[in-house]
Amino acid sequence: MTLLHIDSARKRFGGTTALHDLSLQLQEGEILCLLGPSGSGKTTLLRLVAGLERLDGGSMRLGATVIDAAGGPFLPPEQRQLGMVFQDYALWPHLSALDNVALPLHRLGRDKSR
Repeated sequence: MTLLHIDSARKRFGGTTALHDLSLQLQEGEILCLLGPSGSGKTTLLRLVAGLERLDGGSMRLGATVIDAAGGPFLPPEQRQLGMVFQDYALWPHLSALDNVALPLHRLGRDKSR
């Protein structure tokens, strides 16, 4: 089953194109790694998936639910049941990287080892 489907995603900030016609599908159980140089759109893509930015073009679905479509539906971040760990500022310095990522899962009652 397709967990995340992104079709022709486009995002601009002023005169700068951050994403141009990006498409991808992430199947349930798959792990995706975003690699690229600074400014290549990795963080922009994550912010779009999390709902912290809106698409300028294209569409995005979680399962069968459209979570963002340019000029169309938009599901607010708090209704997406997704989490995003920022590179800095929002991390708990006394926790390891794994514990920072697992913290919201623990609060939802999920098994830490999972």
